[in-house]
Amino acid sequence: MGVKFTFLKTRLCASLIVSILLLFISQNVYSQCYSPEPYSPSNGSTISALTPTICWQGGSGYYTGTMSIASDPNFSNIIYSHTFSPSENCIVVPTGYLQNNQHYWWGVGVLCVHGSASSSHYSFTISLTGIEKIGDEIPTSYSLSQNYPNPFNPTTKIKFDIPEYAPPLAKGGQGGLVSLKIYDILGREVAALVNEELKPGSYEYEWDASNFAGGVYFYQLIVSDPETSSGFTFKQTKRMVLMK
Repeated sequence: MGVKFTFLKTRLCASLIVSILLLFISQNVYSQCYSPEPYSPSNGSTISALTPTICWQGGSGYYTGTMSIASDPNFSNIIYSHTFSPSENCIVVPTGYLQNNQHYWWGVGVLCVHGSASSSHYSFTISLTGIEKIGDEIPTSYSLSQNYPNPFNPTTKIKFDIPEYAPPLAKGGQGGLVSLKIYDILGREVAALVNEELKPGSYEYEWDASNFAGGVYFYQLIVSDPETSSGFTFKQTKRMVLMK
């Protein structure tokens, strides 16, 4: 009887030790909380897109994370944030958040079962180098020209005019908030070329479609005016063909 009791006592002690070890191991594994690190755009880079693709890599032990873009290095003014899962490592920043000729900082933070972790902070500058003002003459009306060449491969130029006076949007010789976007055949936005205040004048944007598949695309120019019922003063769309 004493031998049997001793045997049972030994088994219970062994089971308890195993349980403690498993608990220690599980807590130790879960405590390893590592944040992914910024990957693209590279730190200090200049990009020519208002809807850039942001990517991060690495990290482990987390169940959710947040990618944030701020207008200051202390992240006191967050412009855009996106919550992601461990299976996601890239997002495309939607239109309307980033502006031309601005400097931004971005980073990643994650939550784990037993804590949290954050990444290094990267910075980038947006410079829409593709847009150019043509001549000094001020147009008298809005217009969007057919791109040329068309069909094209891989670059094409898009010309548009912003007049000097178009009340109530352009009082005092001001232009307006100009949006020039590219859409695919299904109507999905694939590039935001211009999204900024432009003064009156004739402009030309050279679009490089090297990273896009061949096919039919549409480009749309909108000059916003919230005081109108439609929300814009001018809107026009044209068709173009990328040959590859």
